[in-house]
This record gives sequence, structure tokens and C-alpha cells, in this order.
Amino acid sequence: MQMEAAELEEVQRAIQGDDSALAELLQRHYAFVYKYLVKVTMDPNVAEETVQDTMFNVWKIFIDTMARLPFRHGC
Repeated sequence: MQMEAAELEEVQRAIQGDDSALAELLQRHYAFVYKYLVKVTMDPNVAEETVQDTMFNVWKIFIDTMARLPFRHGC
């Protein structure tokens, strides 16, 4: 799956600390992950709980990773 230019721009904004860009990325992929999980689990409630957990973990890992990276001015 190849990222489009707009999505790459959002990733870059998220890396630079734009929380709204990270939120937009997570929201954009939420429905896809949910639909996939409904097919896998065959249970919309389990899929909903799992996708929420997944999105939270992605957010947490992103934030934790960004906190560990050395500051690079102008990135």
C-alpha cells in the first residue's frame, strides 16, 4: 500500500508535533481497521473494542517513540 502525498504530509506534520495530524491519520484508518476486524472476529463488539485498543496503542507508541528521538530543529 503506497501513501499518497497528502498522507505523507500528515505523517510529517505529526512527526513535527501536530497532534491534529496524528488524529486525522488515526481517524482515516479507523474504519478500514474496524471492517477488517469485523471480518476476522465475526463480532462487531469485539471488533470495536479491538480497534479502539489498537488506535490507542498506535498513538501511545508514536508519542513514546517521538519522545525518545533526539530533537532535530527544522525537521
